Amino acid sequence: MGGLLEQNIPSARVGSLKKIAKHILPFVISKRSGNDKSEGLDELQDMLDHDTLSDTEIAYVKSAMEDVRSGRAYQREQTLRTTRIVGATCASARFPILDLNVFPIIVLDEASQMTEPMSLFPVHRFQCQRLVCSY
Repeated sequence: MGGLLEQNIPSARVGSLKKIAKHILPFVISKRSGNDKSEGLDELQDMLDHDTLSDTEIAYVKSAMEDVRSGRAYQREQTLRTTRIVGATCASARFPILDLNVFPIIVLDEASQMTEPMSLFPVHRFQCQRLVCSY
């Protein structure tokens, strides 16, 4: 994901805020759906209160909190359907925010670390036409 962002390729990352690399937080669409700011703020505040973070990571978390407060995070959710590249784990592929999305090409990174049934879920859910598995 970092390489895409460095080259200014429009992309988004869907997943749990706590589990995503902090430098990607400005591009994250969390599991929540709708304009519920409290859940995102609670998760980010929990990171500040309980995680061991570097000064740089703290700055990313605080910036993400400002995105939630200002509504920029919600605006990212609204552009999900037009974003060309969406990064997600097989587990986050079930998040409601991805309902009604179709992804004709799916890349399963680190496919050797997942079970076959788990890998089939995003393939079926998003009407995959081409599948790339990276080991």
